[in-house]
Amino acid sequence: MEAAGQLGKGLEKENIQFASAYSSDSGSARETTEVLLNNDGQNDLNYTEDKRLREICFGTYEHDTNNNMWEAAANYKNTEKVLVDEEFTLEGMYEAI
Repeated sequence: MEAAGQLGKGLEKENIQFASAYSSDSGSARETTEVLLNNDGQNDLNYTEDKRLREICFGTYEHDTNNNMWEAAANYKNTEKVLVDEEFTLEGMYEAI
């Protein structure tokens, strides 16, 4: 949470204000959002929670490149289309798998 607080203070110092804010509905994401907004002087800004913003685990692909992950997914589904970092889009991912 210290990093979120420092970020919020830095945003306030630079006079950067949010028009809106979004968070997943997980407790840690809510807390991070609130710490950031409070330290940015925007504690009155209501934020939107959305479960679709939850973190997901990519297992052995955590901290790997998008290319390696999507290539493995494409190979798993026996498709010839392989996504590379420059081409990454959600639509392309869904087509590949």
